[in-house]
Amino acid sequence: MKEKPRRIAHISDLHFSKLSFHIGQIFSKRIIGTLNSLFCRNKAYLNERPFALLDIFEKKQVTDVIISGDLSTTSFEKEFQIAKTFISKLEKLGIRVRVIPGNHDHYTRKAYRKKLFYDYFPKSFAKTCPYNLKDHGVTSTPLWENWTLVALDTALATSPYYSTGEFSKTTENNLHALLKTLPKNHKILLLNHFPFFQQDSPRRRLKRGDALRDLIEKNPNIEIYMHGHTHRHSVADLRKNHLPIIIDSGSTSYKTGSWNLLDLKENSCDVEVFNWEESWKSQTTHTFTWES
Repeated sequence: MKEKPRRIAHISDLHFSKLSFHIGQIFSKRIIGTLNSLFCRNKAYLNERPFALLDIFEKKQVTDVIISGDLSTTSFEKEFQIAKTFISKLEKLGIRVRVIPGNHDHYTRKAYRKKLFYDYFPKSFAKTCPYNLKDHGVTSTPLWENWTLVALDTALATSPYYSTGEFSKTTENNLHALLKTLPKNHKILLLNHFPFFQQDSPRRRLKRGDALRDLIEKNPNIEIYMHGHTHRHSVADLRKNHLPIIIDSGSTSYKTGSWNLLDLKENSCDVEVFNWEESWKSQTTHTFTWES
């Protein structure tokens, strides 16, 4: 008997926040993030907004949740604890959750050096995959039938007022090697926190994003590229340009946040877009197909 098609919720940039006032953070980038949260972010990004997804996920029979980074605001442990509570509630509904870090999850040099994110969230999506996010910057897992999920950790600790990532040469080599291990007939959903286009401010770009784009162009079985970071929702079919379908969920915790629901089938995918308007409401649906 065939397994039922997957219903995948793509959410991102949750930015769970918990104010911290500690003498040690005066010498850390966290003081900037804390002040920003105090005067700006806490009014725009709401801790309760992602929790309002639980009922709709249950009603929509969501099977998987993919979170493309920035679960925290300043990589503060209490913020990771809130995120872990949220994920535990999802898992209690029988939903499989996969999560990667964003730049806010490696916000301080100490958190990045210790890889604190991985004290709370798995570094690997499948025991059978020889690569993990913490040590290799890549991992993968079978998703459904002829679909495989491949994920990247390209987040960095940066200087104040910067939020760049880097697709390092090491990560590039590991991704090349990982892709070679996958069945040639599998469609790949590639997950990263950052877009690979170099259109944003240099302070917010993915370093060596062009190298990631080149790799994607040379691997046409990468059919979908999912990311966050921009806080701008978008769905774009770039297959005519030898690139995949690009899906950005926007920031799900924003006061007018957004997320996507993917109905993944063998040779098609429906992407339903949701926005917050006093509650989570469906806006539109995009349908994409592939030849058998």
